[in-house]
Amino acid sequence: GTSTGDFARYRLAKAAGSAVFLSQQRQPYGGADRNMSVDVNVFHPRTTYEAGRPAWLFSNGCKPVPIATPITVGYPCLVLAYVAAEDIAQAVPADVVELQGPQDRKALALKKRRYTIVAKNRAGQTQTWTLTR
Repeated sequence: GTSTGDFARYRLAKAAGSAVFLSQQRQPYGGADRNMSVDVNVFHPRTTYEAGRPAWLFSNGCKPVPIATPITVGYPCLVLAYVAAEDIAQAVPADVVELQGPQDRKALALKKRRYTIVAKNRAGQTQTWTLTR
């Protein structure tokens, strides 16, 4: 759509979260697409930020957890949070942030539990610590 059309949809939408709009016939709204090349449009509200991250990350029990441990592997680096009970070699991180420098204050989005945190620089060097939220 055009920026004007997108703006109109945002102005008219009353949804607080992601939503699919229905026509009066209760069919998914595909938008003003003359070619009918889409079946449905999904509306996502404009992103707001909290602790340097999209605010929607802090739902379902996740809270912002600042990275308080000084990073010793240098920047830029990835900071990965693994559930402490899981094997890091096979586990999928619960959250990942990229920090560009010591002034980068992005928080991890974590549920209440114990985590193994791994900071990893471009050369693959790592720094590991534990964190309980």
